[in-house]
Amino acid sequence: MLTEDDTIIDLKPEPVRSPRVVPVPLRPIEVDVVPQIDSEMPGKPPRMRLPIGRNRILARGALLLAMLCIAAVLGHWGHVLRDSLYEAFPMVRHHGDINNAFNQGFRVNMIANELATGEGWIATDAPVPWRYVRQAMVKRFDDAYDDAMLRVAENPGTKPNFDFDYVPLRLLVATLWVRDVRQEFPNATNWQDGFAFTRFMLHINTALGALTAIAMFLLVRHWVLRRAMAPPQPGPIARMRYGVAVLKSKVWSTLPVPPLEPALSPLGVQPPTVKAWALGFIAALLVWFEPNILVESHIWPQWDLWIVPFFVLAVWLASVNWWFAAGLSLGIGAMLKGQMLFGAPLLFLWAIFDLRPGALARLMTGFATSFLAIASPWLVQTREAAGLLLMSLGAAGVIVPFYWMKRKSWVFGVISAVAGIAVLTPFIMTRNWNAIGLGLGLVTLILAGPWLLPRRSSGIWATAVGCVAITLAAVYWGGSASWWQIGFGYGTRHYQAMTMGPPNNLAAVLTNSYGWRLYDPVVSVDAPEWIVNRFQRDPAMPPPSPDDAPPFVQNGQLVVTVKLLTTTIYVVLLTLCAFAAARHARRNDPRFLVAITAPWVIFFAVMVQMHERYLFWAAVIATCGIGVSLGMTLLWGVVSAMSVAMIVNCQLSSDPNTYLRYEPWFANTLLNINFVFERAHPGLGWAMVLLACIYLYMAVTSSRKSSLPVAA
Repeated sequence: MLTEDDTIIDLKPEPVRSPRVVPVPLRPIEVDVVPQIDSEMPGKPPRMRLPIGRNRILARGALLLAMLCIAAVLGHWGHVLRDSLYEAFPMVRHHGDINNAFNQGFRVNMIANELATGEGWIATDAPVPWRYVRQAMVKRFDDAYDDAMLRVAENPGTKPNFDFDYVPLRLLVATLWVRDVRQEFPNATNWQDGFAFTRFMLHINTALGALTAIAMFLLVRHWVLRRAMAPPQPGPIARMRYGVAVLKSKVWSTLPVPPLEPALSPLGVQPPTVKAWALGFIAALLVWFEPNILVESHIWPQWDLWIVPFFVLAVWLASVNWWFAAGLSLGIGAMLKGQMLFGAPLLFLWAIFDLRPGALARLMTGFATSFLAIASPWLVQTREAAGLLLMSLGAAGVIVPFYWMKRKSWVFGVISAVAGIAVLTPFIMTRNWNAIGLGLGLVTLILAGPWLLPRRSSGIWATAVGCVAITLAAVYWGGSASWWQIGFGYGTRHYQAMTMGPPNNLAAVLTNSYGWRLYDPVVSVDAPEWIVNRFQRDPAMPPPSPDDAPPFVQNGQLVVTVKLLTTTIYVVLLTLCAFAAARHARRNDPRFLVAITAPWVIFFAVMVQMHERYLFWAAVIATCGIGVSLGMTLLWGVVSAMSVAMIVNCQLSSDPNTYLRYEPWFANTLLNINFVFERAHPGLGWAMVLLACIYLYMAVTSSRKSSLPVAA
């Protein structure tokens, strides 16, 4: 019984409130198709892995086998097509270039025979030993350089002119060509227009075309997969703002990832993988049957193709974070054709804009390693130079154990002192303070480098030591710079004209429509006093000839010529494309492929001293546009058509008797094509400039927005 003092207690329990759940957007997940992205240092390309099961292995194997079968069949057809094109179109042959290459290779072989005979080698059917070929190549460059300098001494005020402008590897290939021809035709002294005489060079072009196709497949496949399977990566500003520790945590991994289709294709392979492999395969086929390669490398034939596989391969290697190998590839390409140096800075600037000093160091070391290794026969010619190189590498070798242990002891001190003194002694004996200072820098690199670099950089450090040692040995102990002066320096002033041939670019419009010349002044501004004192021409020197570059400073003013202006424009736009490439790489945006193509289009459209065939590089590299969009693929078609048109226009004749071997309808077609191309020059130069602007716009704009880390 209840009273007034009693309290009624409600025994009904209160409902328990569940904590508030914040909805998180989820994407469809299937264990068999969701990619696994390894956590990497922000800014580096992520590693994309897919869980592999038995069905997936079988499906991928079947897909790969089908692609290999198709590639084998089309590869054989392409090889047969190349050989037949050479015989079918002799009127597009450029005899001057082929004769020059054969003559240069023939001269090196004759020098090698003389050197071998002088040392008692008896001529037989066997070719000259390789050591004499190496000595002959060095002698060919050095003799040409010495002869040119003698002519300069006899005619003061003139510049040295050489009888060839080949870089070392290009001359080596020409030497091997003649060496191969003389095995079949021992008495051959000149090139003859026949497949047997040109077979070696045509097969070299075929092999490098196949390498270009493989490299393009890898590049396009990588960027299509990277777009589909990886989220945008933090840029340098985000890394500085949020810190590396935060970005390496799971905070960045919580960013929304583009959804993947959970459905499988009929073969059981993930759709992004199929798309990547398919587009890469199509890009490789476009390269293999690219009209410019067929016409320029197998009908002309020319050697411009040689740098393309090494550039494309370098871009792919840098994309997968193999920067040292990318540098090696760039160095080899530069030693085949010097024009590689107009596109190679793109990769260096990419690493700079992405604030990745480690990648830049590996790229530079790789480039210097291959570049200097090929030039070493000219750089290391004396015992003193070879001794410095061996001592430097030996000192680095004895430091390696301590490098790995990271331990300091009296043993390390003794070994370091002995190694440092051994390396520094040759510099002290020169009694040159500049040499001693550089020697101290080399010793510091050898001794202090291991303690400042991570352990995984041991190989980069050792190769850097070798590169520095080779350079210093060449400077102070009898190295020759003839290979550089002839192969790289002479080419920039060999043809002092706005254009060579009938190129359709800005320079052709300026010179044909407005009468501008290479060194005409465009604008002049007042120069600071220190620039005047540094660049003012000595009045006692003879005046320059009309074909020489005028003084940079005249009457206290900076004179900007047409050549200087166009070069500056190209450098600025190349830098802009490199910045765009770095941004696209961080966002995993396939527009990166446009950013690496645009400089080659701009190079031909803007620069002076262009041959009509120099759009070839842009036409071949632009095939990667298939990995971006259909529009970029169509733009590749436009670039390729313009390049082929200029190459064919350069070689076709307006004489009807040239085409008597063909059917009348085909002969009339060739004559009409030549007529149209001649009337369109140089007006198509404006179309070329417009095309360069389109590529620049597509390169700097992005198709994928970046993301910022969410709050923890």
